[in-house]
Amino acid sequence: MKGKLSENDFPSVDNTSCEYQTKNVIVFFLGGTTYQEAWEIAELNKSDPSINIILGGTTIHNSKTFIADCTDIINIES
Repeated sequence: MKGKLSENDFPSVDNTSCEYQTKNVIVFFLGGTTYQEAWEIAELNKSDPSINIILGGTTIHNSKTFIADCTDIINIES
């Protein structure tokens, strides 16, 4: 089916079938994360205290650093 990942190539764990539930989740963005994404993670952490989501990235972007990275990509492709 189009738009679905293969379960064989991308296996997942259903928390209801495990002996334990995930308590800590690490989300790491190669290329950087934004303040908005950090805010969203903080909101998720507030909404469900049983799970702790830790956000990381190679940098924290603001509008200037994001535009600079996009410009670098365009220059590399040219």
